[in-house]
Amino acid sequence: MYKTITIKAGSGGWGGPLTISPTEKCNKILSVTGGGIHPVAQRIAEMTGGEAVDGFKETLPDDEVLVAVVDCGGTARCGVYPKKGIYTVNIEPVGKAGPLAKYITPEIYVSAVTENDIFESDYAGHITQKVSEETKQTQASTAPEPKSKAQAKEEIAKVLKCKPSDLDKTFMRLNREGILSQAKHRRMHDTARYGNIEETLSCDYGNSDWIPDAYDILAKAPVLTA
Repeated sequence: MYKTITIKAGSGGWGGPLTISPTEKCNKILSVTGGGIHPVAQRIAEMTGGEAVDGFKETLPDDEVLVAVVDCGGTARCGVYPKKGIYTVNIEPVGKAGPLAKYITPEIYVSAVTENDIFESDYAGHITQKVSEETKQTQASTAPEPKSKAQAKEEIAKVLKCKPSDLDKTFMRLNREGILSQAKHRRMHDTARYGNIEETLSCDYGNSDWIPDAYDILAKAPVLTA
């Protein structure tokens, strides 16, 4: 017996939700991820009653494919199946990208999907499956927490080995001198620098975008070199 499911975008994902229902003719879950059938494809097959198929080993007619599971980072593959009108589940957090981006719409495509983003539902897409407390905690723990300015300042200060209270004055002085706002850095690359900062900063190897502003900070800010 076939069942209807709803697939939502995971953390950092895009598109969806997709509500899909297998039929006698269209019930294959095509896994195009390499390394065999992906757990997300297997989960969709188990919940819908469909059949998971390794897309690298078998070729199927398009009208038999219910949903394609891909691991595309933004190249053509994430748009190939939407172009064919096939529901597409990307396990990577990618939105409208690649040469076939115009075919990628939230009605047919969803990304960053994990096994926890697949739910039993009715034909209207209303989720009927109860989400366990363990799943809720897992989803909450994987959601990134934004850092406050104070936390960011403490992390930078720790890296540069100075007091957080000294950062504002230091960076304001560097910005006034144009160090942090210069379009090009006239310093050498990290892999070729000399043994000490003074010798490194005394050399000019032409325009380079590679060197971090940290070299200028260390040279210009006594509070950071103490």
